[in-house]
Amino acid sequence: MATVTEVLQRLEGFPQDLASSLEIGPNVDTAELIASLDSVAHLNPEPEARNCIVQVAAKLPSSRVLEDTELLWAQDAGPSVPAVTKHIVAAIDDGTFDKRKWVLAAAKSDSLRSRDVAVTWGREHFSDLLAICKDEFADPALRAGVLTVIQSIVLAVPYSPETPIAQTLMYQLARDDFFPLVLDSLLFDTNHQLFVLALSVLVTVLPFALQVLITRVPLLMVVLGRAISWRDRPFIDAGRPAMSGATFTPLPNPSHNWVIATSTTHQKDPHSSGDMTASSPIEKRIVQLLLIALYGAWPSNVLAFTRDAPRYLDLKDVEPVYAIPWDDVWEQDQLAGKLLPLIADFQLHPSIITHTSLGELQDLKRWEKYDPSEFVSMCHLLSHSTEDDMFDFFKVPQVQLDPQPAVTAVDAETGVAATDDIGRLKEENELLRLEALYTERLRKQLVYHIGRLHRNSLRFNSDEAEIHTFVNRLKEQAKSISTLTAELSQQRTEASQAQQKHVKWQKELRDKVSGFREERRNWQTEASTLRSDLSEAHQNLAKQRDELADVKNQRFVLQSQLLEATPKLQHIADFESRIQQLTDSQLLWDSDVQKMRDAISLAQAVQSRCFELEGMIQARDNICREQAEMIQHLENRVVIATSVPPTPPVFERPPTQPEAADASFYINVAENARKRAERLERENLELNVEVERLRRMSIANAATDASRSLLFGEG
Repeated sequence: MATVTEVLQRLEGFPQDLASSLEIGPNVDTAELIASLDSVAHLNPEPEARNCIVQVAAKLPSSRVLEDTELLWAQDAGPSVPAVTKHIVAAIDDGTFDKRKWVLAAAKSDSLRSRDVAVTWGREHFSDLLAICKDEFADPALRAGVLTVIQSIVLAVPYSPETPIAQTLMYQLARDDFFPLVLDSLLFDTNHQLFVLALSVLVTVLPFALQVLITRVPLLMVVLGRAISWRDRPFIDAGRPAMSGATFTPLPNPSHNWVIATSTTHQKDPHSSGDMTASSPIEKRIVQLLLIALYGAWPSNVLAFTRDAPRYLDLKDVEPVYAIPWDDVWEQDQLAGKLLPLIADFQLHPSIITHTSLGELQDLKRWEKYDPSEFVSMCHLLSHSTEDDMFDFFKVPQVQLDPQPAVTAVDAETGVAATDDIGRLKEENELLRLEALYTERLRKQLVYHIGRLHRNSLRFNSDEAEIHTFVNRLKEQAKSISTLTAELSQQRTEASQAQQKHVKWQKELRDKVSGFREERRNWQTEASTLRSDLSEAHQNLAKQRDELADVKNQRFVLQSQLLEATPKLQHIADFESRIQQLTDSQLLWDSDVQKMRDAISLAQAVQSRCFELEGMIQARDNICREQAEMIQHLENRVVIATSVPPTPPVFERPPTQPEAADASFYINVAENARKRAERLERENLELNVEVERLRRMSIANAATDASRSLLFGEG
C-alpha cells in the first residue's frame, strides 16, 4: 500500500500503466494527495502527464478539484482507459462533476475518451442527456457533435428483440422534446456533415417509433424531398448566388426562430466559402435507407408527395415551414424525376392498394402491434425486385478518395487545404463508424426475422403434418362409420326379426290366457269344496274354546301359588344386591391399595430426587465458595497490581504497559467470576424452591392416600 510520498515518487517520468500496478493504502490522506495531483497537473500540462495523473485519481474518491484535469484528459487524443471512464461516470452520477460540462466536451471534441464517457453515462441517464442536448442544440456549432453523441449512445446499446419497444432508447428519443429539433435541423440546416448525421439518427429511430411519428409524416416527406435533392446536388447556403449543381434551401419561417447551421459552421477557417463536395456512397446509402423506411411505412404518402408536393402538404393542412409558399419550394416534377430511378426496383406495396395517403395516417391501429425487425425486413424486401438482392445492403460501398497532391511551397502557404482534407477524412471516418454500428444492428434484426420465419416454417410443417394426421384419422373414422352403418343395417334386420317373434309371443300369450281362464273355473270348483271344509273347522273351533276355559282355570290356580312364593323371591333378590355391594367394595379396596402403593413409590422417587438435589446444592455451594475465594484472590491481586507501580523490563519498549494489561485482564476475569457466582446462586435458589415443592407434593400425596384408605375402615 503506497503513501502520498510514494505515489508522487511513482509519478516521476509519468509512466502510462499505473492503473494496474499502483495500490493506494486506506490510511492515505486523500485530500493531500488530490491537492498534490492537481499541482502536478498544473506544472506538467503534457497529455502524458495528464494520462498518468488521472489513472491515479481513478483510485481515489471523486473530487471537483481534479475535474478540469480529467476533462482535459478526455479531450486528449488516445485510447480510453476503462477504469478512468468508470471513475468519471461515477463522479457525474453523484454530482461531483458537472454533467453538462462533460456532455459539451463530448460534443465539441472528436476525442474517443470524451465520447466514451458521454456514451457510458448517457446510456443510463438518457432523458437527462436529452435535456442537456436540447438546450445546447440551439448553437449551430454544437449540433453535429450533439447528434454524434446521441447516435453513438443509441447504437451502443445491444439490440435485443425481447425488449419492449417503449423501453428502447429509439422510442424514448422519438417521444422526447428534443426530436422536433432534429426535424428542424433536417428541414433548415445546410451543413453537409450535420445533415448526414441527422439523417442517420432519423433512420435509426424510425423503425421503433412509427406510431409516435405518424403525426409528423408530412414533415418527414419534406425531409425526404430535401434528402433526394441533396443526394445528387449538395446544399448551397442562403444568400449565395444560385448554382445549377446545388440544392437551394429557402430561409425558415420567422416563427420558428431557427439559427441555420451553414456549410461553414464546422470549418476551421472562418473565411472559407464552404464545402461543395458531392455526396459519398455512404451518404447516398443513408438517403436510400430513409426512402426504404418511409416507403415501407407510408408508401401512399411517399407517392402522393412526389407527384405534387404542394397539393399534398395543403391537403394535410401543413403550414409552410419556409419563408416562401410551398409552391415555390420545388420545381414542377422535380421530386418525381429524382425519385423515379430510386424506386425503379421497388415492389408494389399492399398499402398502396388498400389505403390512401389520408387513410394511412388515420389508421392508428396499423402500428399497435408490430416488430421492428419484421418491419425492417419487409422494407428491404419491398425495396428490391428479388429476395436475394435485399442482402446487397451489407456490401460496403467503395469510397473513391482522390490522391493527395504533393505539397509545395507555392500551393501550401498556410496548410488550410491539408487541414480541410484531414477534417473531411475524420468526418467520413466517424460516419463510417456509425454506419458500421447501424449495419450490425440491421444485420441482427434481419437475422432475428429470418430465425422467426424459420420457426414459422417449422410450425407450418408441424401444422401440415398434423393436418395429414387429421386426414388419416378422418379416413379411419369414415371406415368406422361404414362398418357401423353395416352393423346398424344388420341390427335393423335383427329388430324386424325380433318384432316377428314378438307377434308370435303375443299369440302364444293369448292362448295362455284362455288356458288360465279354464284353470280359474277349476279353482272356483275347488273353492266350494274348501267352504265345506271351513264349516267343519268352525265346529272344531267351538270345541277348542271349551278346552281353553279349562286351561284358564288351571292358570288361576298357578297364579295363586305364585303370590304365595313372592316374599321368598324378594328375599333372594336382597341377598343378590348385598353380594353385588360387597363385590364393589372389594374392587374399591383393591384400587385404593394399588393407589397407596403407587403413592409410596412416588414418595420414594421424590425422596431420592430430593437427596440428589441436595447433593447438587452442596456441590453448587462448594463451587460458589471456590469462586468466591478466587474472586477474593483476584481482587487482592488487582489491588496489589494497581497500588505498586510497574517496573518495565530492559528488553521491553516503554510505550507498552504489560502490568496494566494484566491488571485489566484480572479485572475482567474477576468480573466474569462474579457474574458466574451470581448465576450459580440463582440456580441454587431455584433448586431449593424445587426441592421444597417436591416435599410438599409428597406430603400431600401421602395424606390423600391415607384418607382414602381410612374411608373403608382399613389400616
